[in-house]
Amino acid sequence: MMSEVSNVVINQLLYGYDDGHRLLSGSLKPDSASAKILLSLSDLSSRPFNTSKFSYVQGFPLPELGSYAFTKTWLASEMRRPGCVWTQVLLIDFSDIASINETSFVDLFKRPMSIEEIDGYKETLEYSSKGRASFVEYKSLIYLDEFSKIIYELYNYPKKKIVVKSYNRDESVKLALLVWLQQWPKLRRNFSFNTHSAMKSLESRRKFDLEFIDENLMTGSFDSDIKECRYVDLTELSEFPNLENWASHIAFDFLVHGRERDLEKFFWRYGSETEEGRASFKWLAILWSGLEKGDLYKKSGFIKHIKSLNNRNSNITKVYLDGIAREI
Repeated sequence: MMSEVSNVVINQLLYGYDDGHRLLSGSLKPDSASAKILLSLSDLSSRPFNTSKFSYVQGFPLPELGSYAFTKTWLASEMRRPGCVWTQVLLIDFSDIASINETSFVDLFKRPMSIEEIDGYKETLEYSSKGRASFVEYKSLIYLDEFSKIIYELYNYPKKKIVVKSYNRDESVKLALLVWLQQWPKLRRNFSFNTHSAMKSLESRRKFDLEFIDENLMTGSFDSDIKECRYVDLTELSEFPNLENWASHIAFDFLVHGRERDLEKFFWRYGSETEEGRASFKWLAILWSGLEKGDLYKKSGFIKHIKSLNNRNSNITKVYLDGIAREI
């Protein structure tokens, strides 16, 4: 069932160089805690490889501001000082996160051509959500293998940062947005990603859930000793092990059907009742896959199976597990 079209007001900020990297313009003034985070993450995260068309996107929550921030950073090569950047920030209120249902909001990003244009960033922006997801070029089965692998790593190892080696930054942005869009609102509000990082920055900067490293920026072995990380190499798809069925099933369902099927309703209803964040996704996906394929209908021990999942995940509440059982 299609949801109604709604308009979302989005605040924006612009960071750049003016006797140092700083906030240049915006439709609001961030609080001190949020301002500190934004100042750091709006600066260049690591050296660029291709400077001609260099840009990258990040996403992270700002709890004090009650908003989720999407940032896009471009090199400001017209500046005299090397390493200067422009970074535009789109601030989506937590209450509006559920209304973001397609990737077209990234079209709101606009690089300033000069310092004279900064006053234009003092105005709020408007995003018109549609009743269904329309991924355009993002919604494509050509990303199925990569998307499945990232989903598997993110939710099979929920306590670890997932670091992805990619050969294409545009692909990295597409995959990161797909991951975020597939999540239920509560999970979105706590998820973070960076589509341009470097090995040496993995420990020093903010702990993102998902980071992408351009293969041209690799300065050492991909098998780092950083225990907090899991590493995925998208440049060697042939080396991917066989994934568990839940990851491939969920990835395929989302890329083919987007938000048109009952998968979203299932995630959004029961995911909202969990407190484990990423750790809840796998178990919900397993239950959905079993119900969708009919495997669990055929097992007399289905209720026992649900209870076993609950025992392993104490914060996956009995409320929604009982709800699933009643719906069979």
